[in-house]
This record gives sequence, C-alpha cells and structure tokens, in this order.
Amino acid sequence: MADSPAPSRYPHRTLHVFLILFSTFEFLSGLTDLPSLLIPNYKPTAGWLDIIPDARRILTPAIAAVALGFALADKLSRAAAAMAGLLLISAFVPVAWMMALWGEMPPLDLASMPILAPVYVYPLLGVAALVLLWRGRLGLAGMLALLPTGFTWLYWIVVAVVIAFFSS
Repeated sequence: MADSPAPSRYPHRTLHVFLILFSTFEFLSGLTDLPSLLIPNYKPTAGWLDIIPDARRILTPAIAAVALGFALADKLSRAAAAMAGLLLISAFVPVAWMMALWGEMPPLDLASMPILAPVYVYPLLGVAALVLLWRGRLGLAGMLALLPTGFTWLYWIVVAVVIAFFSS
C-alpha cells in the first residue's frame, strides 16, 4: 500500500485553470470588438443581414463571460459546453453571413488557408466537444473546446517573441 500513489482530490485541475484563462482571454478579446458597433455603416445595407456580424460581436463576450462564470463556480462541464458553443458561434456566423450575402461558401484553395480552420475545422471541434461532454468525457471535451483559443494565443505569443527578437 505504501507504493500506490495517493488519489488525486481534483482530477481536472489543469482543465479548470485553462478554462479560466482561455475564457478570460475570449472575454477580453470579445470586449475589444464591441467599440466597432458604435461606428456607423455608410455602405449600402443588405437589410437584416447587417446584424449577423454584430450578433457575433455581442454574443462572443457574453458567452465567454458565461464560460468564465461556470469555470469559477467549478462547473467545468458547463464551462466546456459554453466554450464549445462559443466556438460554434464564432465559426458559423461568418459563414452564414457570407452565404446570405453572396450565396457561396469560402473557397478551398491555398490562398484561403487562414479561413479554412475557423470555417471547416473549428465547427467539427465544437461538435465533437459537445458529443464528448454528452458521453461524460470531460477532459477530452474540454481540450477540444479550448484548442482553437490555445492555438490563437500561442500564435500571438510566437509573433511577439519573433518581433522582440528581430527588433533588437
């Protein structure tokens, strides 16, 4: 019995920390988009289609705040579900807006590589995270829901390090 490790009291501590960090990051980055709602649109309007991007700008900080609240309240499955929902909303809203305005999907060529992952991969990650949550696999579902945010912040950290390295 002395050789067996002590059981962990909190098995998802790492997920808890990353849910708090990444939902805070999403909330703060969503807040930076809100001032663009105050800029008047002088272009010819497409009617009700103009509110689709605004809906994403409003829903992103709201859902990220819900995810942060659930993570702080130690309801990790609900926080992971909110982050997966945020992932689905931020992936589907631009596609819906593009399809409603122009009636076509984004192209699948190398020039459109920056939009391939958010449009085609992120929704799959969000749906997979929700299915895994439904099956009770919290750790894997949380990882899939947080993966795009982690890649985004890792990208910006690498860019900042490269700029700092080459600017000196």
